[in-house]
Formats: sequence, C-alpha cells, structure tokens
Amino acid sequence: MKKPPREVPWVRYSGSARMLELSGVSPEAELAHRRLSDWHWSTGEWPTTLRNSAAALCRVPPGLWASVQAELAALGWRVRGGRITHHGVHQVRADAVSALRSFQTRGRMGAERRWTAQEAPGQPSGPGGPPNGNHMAKPKLSHSSAIAKLKKKHSQAIAEPMQSKSKSKSKSRVKSTVHNTFNAERLTCSVSAQEKGSTKEQPFLREVKEVLHLWSPAFAQNELDNYGGWWRNRFRENPGKSGRVLAEIRSMIREGRISGNPGAAAMDLWKRFP
Repeated sequence: MKKPPREVPWVRYSGSARMLELSGVSPEAELAHRRLSDWHWSTGEWPTTLRNSAAALCRVPPGLWASVQAELAALGWRVRGGRITHHGVHQVRADAVSALRSFQTRGRMGAERRWTAQEAPGQPSGPGGPPNGNHMAKPKLSHSSAIAKLKKKHSQAIAEPMQSKSKSKSKSRVKSTVHNTFNAERLTCSVSAQEKGSTKEQPFLREVKEVLHLWSPAFAQNELDNYGGWWRNRFRENPGKSGRVLAEIRSMIREGRISGNPGAAAMDLWKRFP
C-alpha cells in the first residue's frame, strides 16, 4: 500500500456539523479540537502530549490542559503511545487522500490516452486540447517531419507569379522562414537557440512544470514535452497574462475545479482572460 502523502491541499469538511458538535464545549476545548484536527490534516502526524507540546499547540495554558483534555475525550480524542489521536479526524484525512489519488489516476490515464490516441479528423489541436476534451491531441511530429512539412507549405506560398527575387534567394528565405517558424512553437520547454527569451522565461517554465506536477507528475512531463513551446510563446507574448493564467490553474488544481485536464483549462483561460 502506498504511503500517504505528508500534505494534502484540502479535506471534506462540514462546517455546520462541526459547529453543532462543538456547541456544548468550552471555547478552549473548541480551539484545541480545531487546532489538533488542522495539525493532523496538514501533516498526517499526531501531536505528542509530552512536555506540554499538545497544550502549546492548542494554545491552552498548562494549568487548564487537564480540564480541556477531559472535554476533548468527550469529543473522541484518545491518548495512545504518548500522542493524542482521533479516529474521525483521521478518517476525514484518509478520505481526502483517497480522492486525491483518484484524481491523479484519472488525470494520468487521460494524459496517456491524450498523447497516444490519434486526433479525430478536422479537429483543431492546441495545448491540452480543447476545453471540452472531445478529441485527442495529435502525436507530435519529429523534427525532420515538421521541417519537411513546413518546407513544402512555404515553398508553395513563395512560388507565386508575384515573386520577383532570384531562385537562390527564394530558397534561402524559405529555409530561414521554416527554421524560425518551427522554432517559434517547438515542442520543448527549452529556450530557442535562434531567439533567446528573457531571463524570467526559464523560471516561468519551471513554475509551469511545478504547477502541473500538482495534477500529475506524468501529465506535467508530457505537457512540457509536447506543448512547452505554447507556454513559452504565451509568456513572450504577454508575461503578465500568462502569469495570471498559471496562477488560476494552480488554484483550480488545489481546489479540485478542473474536470478535464490543466492543459485544456489553460487554453480556455488564455482565450477568456483580457
């Protein structure tokens, strides 16, 4: 069985039920109950009762701790092995861990399908796919395949009757345009050798990976492998807007507000943000 994570970003908590449950205890006992619960939910550990550590955590004077501990016992707290524990508080955290693992598993499975399945004909592609998640993204082209495709496209566009420059200059321009166009949306998270970004670009890309890692480590790596160029170019286009998009994605992941995947959500937010 996997070891539970040390930290969880949220737990399912019924405020009205807790207020009713704590209505019959003293303010000191209510504060102690809430602080002991928050400590376990955030760390996965139980406070020790040695050297008045639990009393200090609960902000209870040592002289009042005995009476407060008696009220805590009525609320279900027990001292075992020198630590104060509560079965119900532990179950709340266990449920949150289970839900988070379920989200991660679904995100990883969705990412695997997204990167391996063929895109439906006629559907657009983009970072994370469209917000509604109705199609899978195209497998990324190899460097040589992408160059060949772009060469063909630009060669056809340049070979028009209005073209007045020599054949040798046309070929040179095609080669330069193809190279720059490919580098502009290159599917990596590294800075283009042809067009070096600002000093803040690499920290931004590292932050992108950190945020997406909250959703799923596998998803984060796949997103940057395939659409790192999209994130980089959005930063170059508008650093402030790209920062707001990334901040909102971080908040949505932590609050469980993403139903599809973070890549799709980022594309949608970029379209809607001013």
